[in-house]
Amino acid sequence: MNKKQIRPLPVKTLKKQPKKSRKKWLPIIILAALLIGYLVWKNSSPDANTSPIESTPTPTEQNSAAQSDTTSLDNNALDTSASILDTDETSTDSQTPDPEAILNAPLPETDSLAKEEIDRLADERKRLAEQEKLAAEQLTMNKQLTEMKAEQIALLEEQIAQLEAAEGAKTSVK
Repeated sequence: MNKKQIRPLPVKTLKKQPKKSRKKWLPIIILAALLIGYLVWKNSSPDANTSPIESTPTPTEQNSAAQSDTTSLDNNALDTSASILDTDETSTDSQTPDPEAILNAPLPETDSLAKEEIDRLADERKRLAEQEKLAAEQLTMNKQLTEMKAEQIALLEEQIAQLEAAEGAKTSVK
């Protein structure tokens, strides 16, 4: 009887399993890399859907409008920053905007950048208004708390006076 040499099965199957798992994971990794690349590319590219402004003002109109806006914004910024600093002394310098940085900022070159800047400044204005409102609320709450503590101190002083009077009456009776 002829004995045929049989290859060992476990060795053969062990060599095939890593290739199958690699074949399964390779498309998943490639798809994930493509998805990440697409998302990065989409976020970095400028908006193509924005339409250009049909009529652009002349540079003299832009300068006069910018000067009037900057003076009113400068006055408003000084008023709000002064009121914030007066009401909330715990605010840091990083939270308040630097007026010179705002005034000396370069003008946006495209319409979409200008819109983004307008949106950013509107958000900043909302944040500062909310901060001012919170500071005013904190101030009123602190005043109420101070008044309540003063009333409590007055009541405690009355109770102490009554106890001292009662002890004085007891000592005089004895």
